Amino acid sequence: MITKELIVKLLKKLNNRRLRPTKYPKHKVFKWETTYQNKLYRLIFWFKKQTTNHLWLRNIHLID
Repeated sequence: MITKELIVKLLKKLNNRRLRPTKYPKHKVFKWETTYQNKLYRLIFWFKKQTTNHLWLRNIHLID
């Protein structure tokens, strides 16, 4: 189950990582895959209006 607590734990793993955005016309969209407790997750997100203090988390799901 994906909870707010899980999302926070996954996002904390992003600390100081550099990601390259995917190609998307309106935003710099990021796709990131990470593991947590031996499970693989994919997050899709972007920052609001090119800021770094407002994150839009579009999707997060467990990868089978």
